[in-house]
Amino acid sequence: SQLELGADCEKEQYQFTELSTYLVALGDNAIRMIQEEFMTDTNFTGLIQSALLCISPSYLQSINSSRLLEQQPFYIPVTSIAELEPSKKYVPYLTSPAAHDWICLSLLGCPTALFSENKNNGMLFHVLRAALSRCFVIPIFRDISILIHGQFQHLFSWLKPPEGLTFSVDPKMFIDEVTTTSTNGMTTVRRQVRRYLIWEFTRLLDVCTTTPGVLGPKSALILSILSVSQGEIMSYFHHYRTDSKCSNLGRVRQVDDGLFPKLIELHLQTIDVIMQNENVITRYNSECLFKCDAVKLNDIFESLNEINPSDSSNPPKKSMFDLRKKVKTLLDLIETQECTIKIRDLCRRIQVLLNTALDSGDSLPYDVNSILEHISTMSFHAQLAGSLYEALRRFASLGTLQFHGKSLRSVFKKCLESTEAQHIGSCLSLINLLRDSVLDFHPFNPEEVPTRSANAEQLASDLMHRITGKVQELLDSNHLFQRDMANIQNQSTKNSQSKQCIEKFTKKRECLLALGKSMCTGSILVCERELTPRVELIGTIEHWFHERVLDSIHHQRLSKAIQRPSKIVQNINLAMETVSLLCTHANIDHMHIIKTILAEQAAGTSGSLVDALDCVPVEGLRRAADAHEMAYAVSPNIHFGNIRDSTGQPETEIPEVPCISETIAGWLIHFIENTLGTSEDGLGLVSSVNESPSQRPGHAGIDADTATCVLRDAIQMPVSHCTCTSSIEWKLQNVNGGIGVPGIVYSPLIGGFLRVAELEKRLCTSKKKAAADSAILPAEQWLCDEDILEIVSLLGPRGVRVLERHFLAVVSTQAKRIHDILQEYRHRIEDFKQALRRSNKESIIEIARKMPRLANLTAALITTGHALTLRSLFQKALGAHLKKTAPDIAKTMQYLSTEYSSQSQAEREMRELVRPPYLVAAAAGGYETHSCTLSRLQRPPFAEYEANNDEYGIDMLGACFGMHKTPQSDLALRAVLASLVTTNDTAAQWRQLPFAVSASMALDAWKTSVLVSSVGAYANNIHLVPIAIHQLLGSILPLTCRINDESEDPQYWTKNLRVSMLNHVNSASSVLLEMRKPEFEHWPLVDMTVYLEHIVQASGYLLSTQDLNNIVPPALLHQRARYISKRSAPSLMAPAS
Repeated sequence: SQLELGADCEKEQYQFTELSTYLVALGDNAIRMIQEEFMTDTNFTGLIQSALLCISPSYLQSINSSRLLEQQPFYIPVTSIAELEPSKKYVPYLTSPAAHDWICLSLLGCPTALFSENKNNGMLFHVLRAALSRCFVIPIFRDISILIHGQFQHLFSWLKPPEGLTFSVDPKMFIDEVTTTSTNGMTTVRRQVRRYLIWEFTRLLDVCTTTPGVLGPKSALILSILSVSQGEIMSYFHHYRTDSKCSNLGRVRQVDDGLFPKLIELHLQTIDVIMQNENVITRYNSECLFKCDAVKLNDIFESLNEINPSDSSNPPKKSMFDLRKKVKTLLDLIETQECTIKIRDLCRRIQVLLNTALDSGDSLPYDVNSILEHISTMSFHAQLAGSLYEALRRFASLGTLQFHGKSLRSVFKKCLESTEAQHIGSCLSLINLLRDSVLDFHPFNPEEVPTRSANAEQLASDLMHRITGKVQELLDSNHLFQRDMANIQNQSTKNSQSKQCIEKFTKKRECLLALGKSMCTGSILVCERELTPRVELIGTIEHWFHERVLDSIHHQRLSKAIQRPSKIVQNINLAMETVSLLCTHANIDHMHIIKTILAEQAAGTSGSLVDALDCVPVEGLRRAADAHEMAYAVSPNIHFGNIRDSTGQPETEIPEVPCISETIAGWLIHFIENTLGTSEDGLGLVSSVNESPSQRPGHAGIDADTATCVLRDAIQMPVSHCTCTSSIEWKLQNVNGGIGVPGIVYSPLIGGFLRVAELEKRLCTSKKKAAADSAILPAEQWLCDEDILEIVSLLGPRGVRVLERHFLAVVSTQAKRIHDILQEYRHRIEDFKQALRRSNKESIIEIARKMPRLANLTAALITTGHALTLRSLFQKALGAHLKKTAPDIAKTMQYLSTEYSSQSQAEREMRELVRPPYLVAAAAGGYETHSCTLSRLQRPPFAEYEANNDEYGIDMLGACFGMHKTPQSDLALRAVLASLVTTNDTAAQWRQLPFAVSASMALDAWKTSVLVSSVGAYANNIHLVPIAIHQLLGSILPLTCRINDESEDPQYWTKNLRVSMLNHVNSASSVLLEMRKPEFEHWPLVDMTVYLEHIVQASGYLLSTQDLNNIVPPALLHQRARYISKRSAPSLMAPAS
């Protein structure tokens, strides 16, 4: 329908343009003829003279299509109608209401054109009949309108043709005919319009009465409906009024349908609503005015972008003057209208003003100073200071610090006068600006540096003293509240005055929390450099934390009397968040403060929060789980300081979980015991769901879905640190095996929890006596790939983090066991070497048959290494021992490839032996040594043992990323890429690529990636996908070059290339879209996307843009389009190493 509408509009525009060109070509003579004829004729009524005098370009713009006036304004000459051809070529153009108006008014002004002297007078009456048949009332000016049929009847009553001329039709019969046609033809349409207006008014009154705020956005719609309603009402009164000169029209009047009284009533009610809410519309219009000014200002900015500062022929002085004037106008507008939502847009424009001034060489110290002074006199907005940061920083770097220093002091003063915490943070951000302007600035005059440095140091010191004074003032007021609380505790809490005092104290305490958080954030900026007030600031923050946290602990009981228990947990969460900020950025000497605070929190709040859970169990438990998440996030920073030790290797010690985790674990167990019940039959949960709320006070309204959410939070905590693990497991087992609906509801979740508990038991089981053929830990004691995938699928996206925590708790106890396994493996390699020397094939095959158990262990290590902590720990453990055995592995593989290169049965036995050592060595990075040897094994008969391929973990690793499993999954990326340009087995190589990427992601990329402690396991590992795909794409470019050189079938290669790229990139589409978040900015996502784009566009064997749209997420390309265009194509096209 939109396409049809567009086609109609285009056709109509062409027709109107053609007609307007024809009319304009007649010139001014016709216009003068019209004016002279109606001005000298005394028979015109005063109303018609006023109408013709009001015909002007502005009026034509209101009644005609704007397309008629695109070229130039013009009057409507009547002779243009007289010149129309008899073929009625232009009649279809004159069917719009606007055309009806100017046809009727033009013929009223020049009626002599209707005389038969004109050869086309029959055509002219035909046009007039079409216009009069479709209109009743014609608007003249504003609310002035005329009844057009009565005017023409009056015209023909006195207009007599000159001697020898006659009308082609009878004027009286003509008027009667068009009046009857118009009345009868428009009755139904008018009635439908009235009904629509009544319905629309009713709906608008309901909406605007309940929500007056919509009057502003809907003001244009309301005004248009009022305008249509006014026209309909005026048309009604004009048509039914009594006129002696046109009394003979009464026989064709419409029958009153009773809709007009209702329409008039709703019309007046709407006007009353608008007048009552005039302030809402005024405020909205002021914001629209600001938006219009902003649009105009944006046009100025665009014009400035086209100015070349070095071009002396086009100086930007005048534009810069207009720009400054517009900025100050916008500042005044914001101050008067309080359009705070537009502050950010204004700041961006001021920043462009400064940058444009600097680029153009225009010195603006006075203007910048005046703008800052103007801002300082306004009510301060935090966004304004933050958005001006970059522009002021650049301006300060050019040596104008002395100009705007005074103005910045005024802005800072406004900051400190406010008690809002975000203003303190803005103040600290601008202190950072001064610091950078002194330390990061390359002056033209080195002699000015000491003076500027002293000024910045003095200003920063003065402001930091102000901040610490503000904090101390709040702390002192807190002591006064504490003194009042001692008196309040002795009074009844039912006293309304006491409640008000307590609420006031609680509000003040929350303000202290917000202020401390803002100070801690701002101290990151200040503490990075050795400024004088640094030590004083740190001391003040220490004092604040002690006072704030101890106050929260000591007055929990009082707070519980006046607020919801969940509010207590919110306060603790906020304190924990502030603790984590200080823990991350403050001096290491102050870590003992954090430990003390955590211990005091755990010891002082456990009892009160357990009581709180009794009152609000669901909400309290969720808040407690959130607090546990924060405690776990803070824990590595407390005990590690840095993730890596002095040698650059990852820490191997397991971080001590703070005592607050055990406390929260106790809260969760307390809740689960109360929720599931303590009956021996394990059916407490069933009874709690079936009982009425009155039968279980404190747990009212807990349904199965809510309890499921709570248990999901409970599963996230490390079971190894719970003192009641067996109790939880027993209860969950009973519930899962019990009768009733809840057992079915919980079955997936409880199954995952029991699987985790089983995992803990399996990993913590003491070493059993090994079988006669091996001393390796049995594979049943390790978590296999299927178990990991099952846990992840049951627990959802957070399953990986759950596994990470459990592995973290037990991996240190298994480190020695891994060492023993590797020692056993080394002994087995020695036996294997002896068997090789003796050329005892039976011994070689016997040893090879014992290797799959070790392969299963190795695959489990690689797959479970997806967890964040295991990645570094396993790499360190494996790397320490397998690097010594890598040469032996290479020699073994070389001997086997020579010995059994022509025997298929021997090759299968050989690869059963080669696979485990290769995987183990590759996990430790040892395949660097034997990559050349592996390149000789590129064409193995994999299909013969495809059925036995399920036990190897690299298949599961590839399946985790949506890649279909193939028998070629155990070959590393480098070996496969080396074979792409040296061998001819192309079909097998294309099938090998997906899992070669998986192998590279699991083995090679891990060695170069850096752990980010502030994000979870998913964020730390997901960036490996584009890294691996980037390596894959690096192999496609030389491959396409080889295709161009060789005369091979292009269709075959095009199909393989497209299928491979679609398979790899589509499987990572969800990952790429997830990586649009800011924390993934430093990963090579953009490089990979641009690289792919260039390959698709440069290859002659792909279908250009369509393929790119199919394999790259459109949302990703749209977001990165501007950033991608700035990248250098040659650097991105370099093959990956």
